[in-house]
Amino acid sequence: MNQRVIRIIQLLLNQEDYMTVDQIKEVVKASNKTVRMDLKTVESVCAPYNIELIRKQGTGIRMVGPDSAKLALKNKYNIEVDTNQEFSPLARQSYIALRILTATDPCKSSMLGEELYVSKATIHKDVHALRDYFKHKKLEIVSSNTGIYVKGKERHIRDCIFDYMTQNEKYNMLSELILNPDYRITDYFIYPSIDYTDKNFYDLFNVVLETKLSLFDELSFDRMQRLLIRVFISYIRILDDCPVALSKDFMRKLENANYYHETEIICEAIEKAYSISFNETEVHYLQVHIQSIVSDSNETSTDTSAKVMAYQLIQGWMKQFDYPFDKDEELFSSLYRHCKPAITRLKHNIPMENTLLPIIKNQFRNTFLITKDCCKVIERNFGYVISDDEIGYLTLHLVAALDREKKKLNVLLISENSVGVNKLLQQRINDLVPYMNISRIIDVRSYRDEDLSEYDLFLSTTSATIITDKSVVKISPILDEADILKLNTVGYEHFKEKNNPIQYAKEKS
Repeated sequence: MNQRVIRIIQLLLNQEDYMTVDQIKEVVKASNKTVRMDLKTVESVCAPYNIELIRKQGTGIRMVGPDSAKLALKNKYNIEVDTNQEFSPLARQSYIALRILTATDPCKSSMLGEELYVSKATIHKDVHALRDYFKHKKLEIVSSNTGIYVKGKERHIRDCIFDYMTQNEKYNMLSELILNPDYRITDYFIYPSIDYTDKNFYDLFNVVLETKLSLFDELSFDRMQRLLIRVFISYIRILDDCPVALSKDFMRKLENANYYHETEIICEAIEKAYSISFNETEVHYLQVHIQSIVSDSNETSTDTSAKVMAYQLIQGWMKQFDYPFDKDEELFSSLYRHCKPAITRLKHNIPMENTLLPIIKNQFRNTFLITKDCCKVIERNFGYVISDDEIGYLTLHLVAALDREKKKLNVLLISENSVGVNKLLQQRINDLVPYMNISRIIDVRSYRDEDLSEYDLFLSTTSATIITDKSVVKISPILDEADILKLNTVGYEHFKEKNNPIQYAKEKS
């Protein structure tokens, strides 16, 4: 067991009265946040002994249980506790992201290491992994002598907090707070790196819902929950004196826009309950989000998620191939139709066997591997585990899009024949060999003086044609059946190589 946890158990066992987190942290020489995390471990250690930690707001924490149980606990300090059970690399990065986004002061890597039970090197590695996503959100993670902090506009910080809260596996716990009237408040930190417990969320959500505004009836449950989170983020940022900024012109346009009155009612209810103040900018900021959420209320949550999933896949493929797949309306449409039922399958862990998977992996191996890599972003953002069966079906959508964009071989015909014979030969090859396009015909006497770099393949009616390091296919001037078979075989191999997805990715990089 962590020695700091043992020390906290000793403190609480020997203390009849309440102890504050600040008092405990002074004794164990750790941060406020580290103590709060350790107290969760203490609770798990105490549970088998029927010993509880009682929290009293504004007073502190006290250990309550039978004396015999306390005595047994004193003699049992060698209990092993898995303090890392919550923190996979992705969970760790989510923890750090929310921590630095909501902190009022820079966070030291040593302190984050204490809270997550990892080294400073691991913290630096995790922070590095977060930088690209923050940059995408128009934010910068700054590492300085004073610690790690986030630099950027307040509205972008709030958007990023929202993303991490809604994409986190803990998001479902917030649903229970709203849906379950018998939910038992335990002062549990739903998001471990944010200093707000389930009670804090529960109380604020109820303050907002008790306004009984009709707009809540217009929303699906998921959209209502997202609105409540937006309100909660505004509330905690106001508490931390982190105001949002909007232009005066933009605010004037919002004064007579929809949902201004409803937003005022929500803000006034929070002001009354918590003695804080929403200025006009904060009211309009929330109004914008209420407008955006309600305006799309006819669209189900699954519809939205399916569109986001399709969009993220297309964005991933675009990065790999450097090709504007977002202009392919047929791709988005077919992918969206596939993702709608897929979202339901993934959300409820419903398996779907793909009988074509062995063929897909064999025939479209490269495309499958690229799609699987792109699916990692979706898994991270949605919290789903996407099986190979599902990835196989998604791969087929990419294969269809690539087929629509595949380029024929640019072929040079070298001939010793007349113009009439050459034209007939060109027409027959273009008609009978689907992988080739004869873009030019030149006389056998002049091919050595040509720039041949732009051609994928060379056809010649004479065996005297020799091109160093290039493939030259000998054909007859009339193009018989054997020639057609040969050209289709050779052409297909060159065509596959030219349109190889992995080759696209290499050329792009």
